[in-house]
Amino acid sequence: MLCIAAMDGTFLRLSHAWSRTLGFSDAELYSRSLVDLALDELLRVADARLYRAKENGRNRIEAE
Repeated sequence: MLCIAAMDGTFLRLSHAWSRTLGFSDAELYSRSLVDLALDELLRVADARLYRAKENGRNRIEAE
């Protein structure tokens, strides 16, 4: 996956691998920033860890 991004994280050019890998259309990707995509991934990871901790009867998260 290759991209050219501005200093504020907005995409200027994207390879087609971004759409294929992430499942977003080109228009959706160009309307978001690299920071937005990174935050979405961090939230997914945090949510999964919280859910796993709850299933294991813990009230805290342990980073791997």
